[in-house]
Amino acid sequence: MTTKRDLDILIDCHDDAVKERDALAVQIADCVMYERPIGEDLIKKYNVAKLGVESTARDLENCMMIAANAEVFDG
Repeated sequence: MTTKRDLDILIDCHDDAVKERDALAVQIADCVMYERPIGEDLIKKYNVAKLGVESTARDLENCMMIAANAEVFDG
């Protein structure tokens, strides 16, 4: 069964993923603004971070649905 602690952990993971993605986006924006080349490794890191945000959001949504359904059936 999904607990509040499980949800809190997933929320923290999602928040961390968002922060990482946003930090990489700032690095890319700086490269564009200062007309520096954007390294291929930076683009790859951003794409992986973007997938991390999507994945943790999906996991969090699924976990919340499981918790809500369990509450309905137990209630």
